[in-house]
Amino acid sequence: MQFGECGEGCCSTEWRAAGRSGCVPETDPPLVHLLSPRYVTRLLVTGAKDEPEPTRVLRLGNMVSEQELANDEEYEDILVDVREEMSSHGEVVKVVIPRPSATVTTGDGIGAIFVEFVDTDGCKKAFVAMTGRQFAGKTVVASYYDETRFGGEDLE
Repeated sequence: MQFGECGEGCCSTEWRAAGRSGCVPETDPPLVHLLSPRYVTRLLVTGAKDEPEPTRVLRLGNMVSEQELANDEEYEDILVDVREEMSSHGEVVKVVIPRPSATVTTGDGIGAIFVEFVDTDGCKKAFVAMTGRQFAGKTVVASYYDETRFGGEDLE
């Protein structure tokens, strides 16, 4: 079998550039894929090669600092920017960005952004787009979040 014959992507330019030759079974992803930031982030978040079960809620970590959240103007800008960006993937119901307060300084989801979509399709598109993406010099960690916990405002 020659490069490009299988149609599975293992015969891509990246595959050849990684020094691989020939086709491989589906269970052996290309080396380039294994080293991509999105794939590594997914492994760290889920602990598995497969995507986790999608929900309607996306948790975005490593995007904002407590200092940014403490500033009212920056906080509002972040809310608007996130809603706008996430809306390009699907209809957004709600964006929640927990803020530090006099009684809460760490935990309770502070530093994470939670986005609720109308359906799982929009959430899946956002998950793919945001996983491993760079934001203000940091790598975004995207994960699906339990809808029941989100509805009960159990954020972490």
